[in-house]
Amino acid sequence: SKTTKQEPQKESKEHSISTQSLELQGVIGFNGNVSHGLILHPGDKHLIYPLGSTIVVKHLTENTQHFLAGHDRSVSCLAISSTGKYLSSVQTINMGFTAVGLVW
Repeated sequence: SKTTKQEPQKESKEHSISTQSLELQGVIGFNGNVSHGLILHPGDKHLIYPLGSTIVVKHLTENTQHFLAGHDRSVSCLAISSTGKYLSSVQTINMGFTAVGLVW
């Protein structure tokens, strides 16, 4: 029997574009564009603020961050209930369209 050596396949110059998304691990900064957009949770341990289409929840004593992602446009308004149990957010819209609001 005849043995043949197989050459490794060369990659094509035409690469497909990966559609994998990146997971947000941390943010640095605060743009301050949202009026009243920097909220101290009633428990005094979390700072909540929008950053683009994401809402950042920063634990002040543990120095950790969690992210609320549900908007596809920049968050334009935040409000928190007096107990801190509920957080609501609204994203920017084009004139004449209904704004998207979420309750977390």
